[in-house]
Amino acid sequence: MKKSTCLYIFIYLFCELGAVSADCEDGWVRHGDSCYLVSTRYPMEWIDAMTFCEMYEANLAEVETDTEATFLRHECHVYGAGGGTFWIGGSDVMAEGKWMWMTSHIPISYTNWARGTPSNNLGRQHCLSMYYHVGYLWNDEQCTLSLPFICEKNANSALTGFLVG
Repeated sequence: MKKSTCLYIFIYLFCELGAVSADCEDGWVRHGDSCYLVSTRYPMEWIDAMTFCEMYEANLAEVETDTEATFLRHECHVYGAGGGTFWIGGSDVMAEGKWMWMTSHIPISYTNWARGTPSNNLGRQHCLSMYYHVGYLWNDEQCTLSLPFICEKNANSALTGFLVG
């Protein structure tokens, strides 16, 4: 096959098909445009959980809608069957009471706080969790607690590579 024919086929496929959606990796669950990893095997402090997620080109989950919160509450019930609180990606460590998603640096607009939270108990609660005892609504926790966590990454990454001919 001529090089010009291969180039034409490549351009046609790229333009006609566009980017190809990648499926979630094994162990990850898809919801909308994101893949989630609910990690219960190795509970970690909040900063270590954030670093763990980054190793998989992900971040601690950033919950932006009620639909996403409902999905994650369901996943917490499934994976945390015996109880358990899960880290997600919010914190007010930069400025007390100003909660933001720490990976994207976006202020948190959608919230799902449990009643009476955030409380900043003893001035030491600066990391966001989905708290088992209140149906996985949000709670502020001490960042040094070792908890299970939820990673999130975009499921719509473009297929890269070249046609060889």
